[in-house]
Amino acid sequence: MFAKLCVLILVFGSCSGGVLAMRQSRLQAAHELAESRLRVREHEQRLRELRAQIAALSNPETVRAMTERSINAPLRPSQDGLIHLEAPQYYGETHEAMAPALRPLDGGPLP
Repeated sequence: MFAKLCVLILVFGSCSGGVLAMRQSRLQAAHELAESRLRVREHEQRLRELRAQIAALSNPETVRAMTERSINAPLRPSQDGLIHLEAPQYYGETHEAMAPALRPLDGGPLP
């Protein structure tokens, strides 16, 4: 009878230990999930701040001016509301206009 009681106590103790271990792992998983959500929220907040700074520092006129300076070709608005690049008619001229710093070593035209 004493042996059965000892075995019964050991079985209940091991079952309760297993249940506690599973509970602890669930709590740890929930904690990690909450931490990751907080990190995502912080990153989203930082992204909103950066977007607001970019929006405050830029406007369509400055973007258009920077684009025209970088590609050396005029921009024209179209009926669909988008801005399109007026590229030269020939491929060679387009290539020259889009990459003015590229020159062959002998100084000749680009292929």
